[in-house]
Formats: sequence, C-alpha cells, structure tokens
Amino acid sequence: MSFRDEIGSCGTFRRLLDAAAELGVAIAGTEQYPDRLSPTVPELKERIGAAPDKMCFSACVCGEIFERWKSDDRYRVLLCGIETHVCILQTALDLAAAGFEPYVAVDAVGARQSIDHDTALRRMESAGVILTTTETAMFEWCRTADTPEFKKIAR
Repeated sequence: MSFRDEIGSCGTFRRLLDAAAELGVAIAGTEQYPDRLSPTVPELKERIGAAPDKMCFSACVCGEIFERWKSDDRYRVLLCGIETHVCILQTALDLAAAGFEPYVAVDAVGARQSIDHDTALRRMESAGVILTTTETAMFEWCRTADTPEFKKIAR
C-alpha cells in the first residue's frame, strides 16, 4: 500500500466528504501530477467528482474553483489532503493572500515525515490559517443537534 493509499483509506477524508455532501457544503478537489504520483483513490474520487490535474503545488492554480466560490460568497475553505508541507501549505497561504479564510483539518492531512507535517502546521497557524479537526468542522457545519443531518453525521 502506498503512502497515498494509506492516507486515503483512513476514513477521515470519506467522513468529511460524506458530511459535506449531506449538508450541502461545496466540495472540490485537485490532483497533483496523477500520472507520476498516482491518482486519487477510487473511494474518494467518486465522492469528489471531477478534480483538475495540476503541476503547481498550490491548488489556487485551479482558479475556476475559487472564483466560483467567491461568486457564491464562500470564503471559508477547509483543506484536507497530502502533503501537509507542500500542497496543503502552499494552498493555505495562497488562499489567505487571496482573501479566503483557510482552515486545515489536522487529522485529514498528512506527510511522509512527521517533522514536515508538524512544521507545516506550525507555519500555517503562525500565518493565520485556522487549525481544526474533522469532527469540529462537521459539527460547525451542522450548527445544531436537532436535525436529521446531524443525527446521520454523528453516527
């Protein structure tokens, strides 16, 4: 199993994507050089849908995603994926510079080396990126416990 498969199979991404779909939270994904690094695992790809390929580390190179969100007044962006110190870091910093409010689900990002992961999280936090967890983000999306969506997500 590759590092990429291992991170994708942990269930955290699936949980976030399923909760977002249940609550109508906009979802988008990108793939970093999938011909060389391997594509997104099928169980995630089916949830994300179309995901543009990119060679640039920051997902902001896929401007159509963020322009669409700006036009819908969506400025809070929760990031998850790999690798924390490369694509996640550069995307978070670029989003902040573009006027978005980036969040990073720390339990839904990863890197091959823990020092890279930990250093990137500290760097993002010091730059104003908001660190959170999958469960915290999902409950913030719900806002209340008295809905059928919350009951489904809380399972």
